[in-house]
This record gives sequence, structure tokens and C-alpha cells, in this order.
Amino acid sequence: MKWPEDLGEPFCLKFEDIQDLTRRAKEYPNLLEQNEKLKEENLKLQEQVADTSEKADLQDQRRQLAEERAAFYKEMADAYRQLSEKQDATISALERQQRANKITEILKTIGAVALFALGVFAAGGL
Repeated sequence: MKWPEDLGEPFCLKFEDIQDLTRRAKEYPNLLEQNEKLKEENLKLQEQVADTSEKADLQDQRRQLAEERAAFYKEMADAYRQLSEKQDATISALERQQRANKITEILKTIGAVALFALGVFAAGGL
């Protein structure tokens, strides 16, 4: 197996490469510290996103409850309106029945008086 020619000589580093590696080795502790800070910031951001998501879920639940409550109150208002209409119809029918009963009572009284008067005239005319 042969070393590829396009990679240059094996295990040979140029001076620029050595300088770059040295610079990177010096920056490594700073990069680790920066990485930890970024991880902490990322966790904080994830918590904020989770809080925001929970708030959005709560707002959605509140909206749904408000819609259900509105539908319930509308249904109750419709039921109350229907009940009121039935009650009004029942009251109207009862009032008509009471008027009919009064008229019947008056007619019975008039009939009784007329029969009495006929009876008196018939008895007096005999």
C-alpha cells in the first residue's frame, strides 16, 4: 500500500500547519469554556421555548373552553327561549280555557235564572 502523492510526504507537516495546530491547541481551553457557555444558553433557550409552548397550549385550551362555554350558553339561551314560548302558549291556552269556563258559568247562571223565571211564570200562570 502506497501513500497518496496528493497528500504530500507522510507524517511531514509544514511550518504553517504546525503554527496552526499550536494556535488551535492554545485556543482549545477557551473553546471548551465557550462550548459550555453555549450549552447552558441552549438549555435556557430550550426551557424558554418549552415555557412558550406550554403558554401557547394553555392559551389554546382557554380559547377552546371559551368557545365551548359560548356554545353552551347559546344552547341554554335557545332552550330557555323554547321553554318561554311553550310557557306563553300554555298560559294563553289556560286564559282561553278560563274565559270559556266563565262564559259557560254565566250561561249556566242565565239558564238557571231563565228556568226559574219560566218556572215562576208557569206556576203563576197556572
